[in-house]
Amino acid sequence: LQPPASEERRKLGEMQRAGVWIFAGNVFAKVTGPALGEGAVSSTCCRSLAELERLRAGAFAGNAGIREELRAHCDAIQGRVEAPGRLRAMKRAWEDVGPEGKIYFDAAAGIGGQICVDGMWGVH
Repeated sequence: LQPPASEERRKLGEMQRAGVWIFAGNVFAKVTGPALGEGAVSSTCCRSLAELERLRAGAFAGNAGIREELRAHCDAIQGRVEAPGRLRAMKRAWEDVGPEGKIYFDAAAGIGGQICVDGMWGVH
């Protein structure tokens, strides 16, 4: 998943994003973040948040800057497919979706933006 970069977004200083969707039966997961080379997080190869903080703390406004970038530009969602075109988030980074989850995408109701499978982009 890599939405097309728009010149307008670049001028505003927004990072190019990349990610992956995984579907298995009625379960899905989506992970997104800055594209390779964008920002401190995707510019560093390491095995844990603790190692990232150790490697990049001096170069990126300390650990608070790294955590700020993660919250602002990275997302992870795990959920279930309730029906074709309807996805419910059961867990989401940075957000409590409650025990019943929260509708993440519903094509019929117009919730959650657009997903274009053949063109391989998504807008949420």
